[in-house]
Amino acid sequence: MPVPGPSRSRAFVLLLLRWKIIAQYALPRWGSVFRSGVRGTGSFLLSRKTSRHPNIVAWLPTALLALLPWGTSMLGTHPCFAWTCWIAAWGCAAYAGWRTLRIYNWMKLLAIVLGSAGVGAIGAHSLFSHTELSFPFVNPGVFLVQDHGQWLLLVTGEDTHVPLFNVDMFLEDANMDRAAIKEPDMTKRTMLIRGSMLQKVYPEIGPTFTGDKIMWTPIDVNDQDYVIQFRYRIGDGSFLTNEEIKIVNTGIRFVTPDQMAKPPSFQMSVTATTEMNKQTLMRCADPALRTKGDTRRVKTCFPGANYRPFARSLCARCFSEGFQVFQQ
Repeated sequence: MPVPGPSRSRAFVLLLLRWKIIAQYALPRWGSVFRSGVRGTGSFLLSRKTSRHPNIVAWLPTALLALLPWGTSMLGTHPCFAWTCWIAAWGCAAYAGWRTLRIYNWMKLLAIVLGSAGVGAIGAHSLFSHTELSFPFVNPGVFLVQDHGQWLLLVTGEDTHVPLFNVDMFLEDANMDRAAIKEPDMTKRTMLIRGSMLQKVYPEIGPTFTGDKIMWTPIDVNDQDYVIQFRYRIGDGSFLTNEEIKIVNTGIRFVTPDQMAKPPSFQMSVTATTEMNKQTLMRCADPALRTKGDTRRVKTCFPGANYRPFARSLCARCFSEGFQVFQQ
């Protein structure tokens, strides 16, 4: 049997009594604590007291940590270690300044807050810019309506942040290579094998590289499969990356320009990986070529031409192998 609760009028009286007790006893105490806190904070901010024995020894850790990375020479090889030292140096400088500078505490706090914000912003920008991966890239390009269909591939430096030297590119048309294996005529087989491969050498590919156009005639423009391998050098290290391009026509099959009733509808997927551990550096895939393993970060290639490398966290930038992840 349920127990009846208090009536509405009784509940209202109890509520008023509760607030009266709070106003009579709790609020004055809270107000006293608040006033004491305000007075203490004001006294602290307007104080100019320093250590009883201030000396320059407190600044020694700042100088040591600031000079440990030897200026900016470590930014290219160990940027995370360099900025760890500089952030620690800023912390030591803030502590030493607090103990030795005879200025108002509010000025010290303001300097620490502004300095920390500045060091954090500069450090984040520098760290991310020095840990970006750089690799050459073949842009899938465009379809050319001529003969039985041709394709324009473009070698670019759009995914580079530093110059890449002695770039050796080897391109293979996988479909043409498979057709050569099935060809019984030795002369035609030899022609298909020779026509399925292309090798080029570029002295340098970097952010300002204007690109190199490759006019390619596939064995079937409606179904294309390219495998590209790059060997190149960054500084004293040699690197090796792979790229795979798949292109399929999901619309009306293209034969010749005269027989083209409607423009073909091409969809593609582009994947760039490392040779050493097969880590995926970049991937995009249109709906017809998406696989079960494609996650949300795999964008469509069109529209928008999403050929940017995958974003990496600060932890991955600092504690993974970084540029060396695809060193051979």
